[in-house]
Amino acid sequence: MVVGRVVFGLGFEPTHSGKNIVVARWFGGGELSLASNITLATSRTAVFLNGYFTPWFAFMYGYGQAFALGFFLCLLSGVSHFFIAKLHR
Repeated sequence: MVVGRVVFGLGFEPTHSGKNIVVARWFGGGELSLASNITLATSRTAVFLNGYFTPWFAFMYGYGQAFALGFFLCLLSGVSHFFIAKLHR
C-alpha cells in the first residue's frame, strides 16, 4: 500500500500541473478562478476517496484485485489525459 501511495504521489503532481496549464489556457478572467477551484476540488475529492476506499476494497476482494482496479483507473486516467492534450492542441 505504501509503494502504491508513493507511485500515486509521483504521478499526481505532474498531472495536477498539466491540468492547471490546460485550464489557464482555456479560461480567463473570473472563469479562471472558478475552473481552477473546481479542478482542485475534484482532485482533492478523488485523493480522499482513494484513501478511503482502497483499504476497504483490498480487505473485501484482496490486494491483487485492488491492484488491478488501481491499474485500470490509472490507465483510464492516462488515456483521458492523452485525449485532453490532443484536444488542447
